[in-house]
Amino acid sequence: MATYPETRSVALPTVYGTESVDVRVLWWVHDPAQVVRSRTTYGWDVVRKNLDRCLHQIEEAQTTAGRSFGAPEMMHHLSPPQRLEGVGLTYRVTDVQARDSDGELRLGRPGDAGLPCSWTAHRREEYDFCIQALRNGPLSLAALWLVRHPDQVSEVLDWSVRNAGLVREETDWQEEMAGLLGKLTPQEQQELSELLRDRLVSLGRRVPGPRKARMNGSVDQASNV
Repeated sequence: MATYPETRSVALPTVYGTESVDVRVLWWVHDPAQVVRSRTTYGWDVVRKNLDRCLHQIEEAQTTAGRSFGAPEMMHHLSPPQRLEGVGLTYRVTDVQARDSDGELRLGRPGDAGLPCSWTAHRREEYDFCIQALRNGPLSLAALWLVRHPDQVSEVLDWSVRNAGLVREETDWQEEMAGLLGKLTPQEQQELSELLRDRLVSLGRRVPGPRKARMNGSVDQASNV
């Protein structure tokens, strides 16, 4: 049985725009008599039209269901033999590869897909992980760099030392408050101390009293409340 390889150019919508791919197809005649009866002259033209129709249907079904559409979905649906009984031909998709070219079949609109072609549902967990790492900032990205490239540990450490301010762990509210208190002016510290003392007294807590000036200019600690 003779087989014929062909390629169909397809443009897929992604969140980054349109991604061009080559859909590799292998087709053959499984019923020569039916080919003659159907008066099929150019087998690839018939196969290509059926392939286009199938791709549109798969893309529409995936979009309606809220799922991504890309190379894995094409291979899942079209890698098994597709028999065209009315014309005696059979074809199947053997591979889907990225390409850069014009004049391809365009499916959907750019931006419709939730993930780029290379980030289909089969890699959604990895996609979500990378998104979270980006949101967590430089510290997570440095850790991801080290995990993906353990042979570059010296480069990661050098970068961490040079950018210590970026990769420092986020402080809790107590550390932030302590830092803020250290930056207050003497007048602000006095006002805050008086407010805190009055509040503790109202709660029945025993606190040190305010410092009062003596006649000789020195200060004396008042008795406890």
